[in-house]
Amino acid sequence: MLKFGAFRGFELLLLIKGFIKPYSGVFVLRLSPLFFAICCCVLAGLSHGAPLVSTEEFLASAFTEGALSSSGNAPSLSTLWLTADIKTNVQQQFDYTLPQLRLRYWHLGNRTAWVLDEIGKERPITIGVVVASGAIAQVDILEYRETRGGEVQQAFFTEQFDNAQLQRKRGKPVLDRHINGITGATLSVRAVKKVAAVALFLDGHIQQKIAASQPVAH
Repeated sequence: MLKFGAFRGFELLLLIKGFIKPYSGVFVLRLSPLFFAICCCVLAGLSHGAPLVSTEEFLASAFTEGALSSSGNAPSLSTLWLTADIKTNVQQQFDYTLPQLRLRYWHLGNRTAWVLDEIGKERPITIGVVVASGAIAQVDILEYRETRGGEVQQAFFTEQFDNAQLQRKRGKPVLDRHINGITGATLSVRAVKKVAAVALFLDGHIQQKIAASQPVAH
């Protein structure tokens, strides 16, 4: 999903105001040292802690594809009660902690959407993951609070997760594909990969419960 970040909008504003000019395909700054410092502070404020995609936008995107949008049905907000078994499995298999008693998720048809937090280097990253038929359909960074590593927000990174599933390797469930890292964002990349795998696991748990509740055909 294409997103326009604060940096591009600010570059455009500077271009209009004449503070920067294009040269050989790149932008050349025409700023005094003081104004340049002010610009850096503004950009840091825009990119640090600001919601990138609201939960509402994430859900609208997650459940408006193909048959989902034509069905006229809205996703249901559901609750997964986090039993000791679920918490233990997630902790042991993914090194991910679920401290709460219950977890909200959204469900429609064979598709679930999850919003989970994981620490990058020092601060939590809020990540939205959509799972459809046991494979990842979408990953979005909803809020990024770290001062570095923000490249994980970009489509070139998040689209690597499209259609990823879990497979067992050395006795543990892992993503079935290699996710390319980003220089300077190792911990943020690891956080997104971990949340993606946890969302797949939780979706599998939900689908098993749904299947078990269906009447057996005779």
